Amino acid sequence: DNWYTIYHFPSIMITASVKRLKYYPTIVTAVSVPVSIALAYANIWSMTTAEIVGAIGLTSTMTLSLFSMLTNNLVGFVYCDETQSKVKISFLNDKGKRQDRVYSVDDLVPRSELPSSLLKLYFPVKNHENSDVYKLVHRYGEIYDVQTFDKVFGRDVVKK
Repeated sequence: DNWYTIYHFPSIMITASVKRLKYYPTIVTAVSVPVSIALAYANIWSMTTAEIVGAIGLTSTMTLSLFSMLTNNLVGFVYCDETQSKVKISFLNDKGKRQDRVYSVDDLVPRSELPSSLLKLYFPVKNHENSDVYKLVHRYGEIYDVQTFDKVFGRDVVKK
């Protein structure tokens, strides 16, 4: 099949990179907190310093984990085939890796049947086959083919 791009989210690479970063602070925190507590008990540095190390580690780990959860299944690209009967959705999984899924356009749940998203930052893309919900950021994404996009996702989507 020949696919052509109908939608692209320009910040998808940055988002993927930040999602992958979440593992490093977790590892550093898991190592540095016990070491800093041990140093505090050995009177090499104060318990306040150990608490600060723990607070910084915990805060950075929680922030990156929350960002990762909020951007799960974030759509980076949407492709359509030449007959406009199939759509390929490229999204980020929980580890920040690209995944592709191909669906029939008829299998997508119409936009009018889906609930609004939190703060309307994205709209959910769902299919009848399974319970997967993808997040498409239409406000900040680039729609290359408005007519095909409207056909696939519904007319009320393109309003910015």
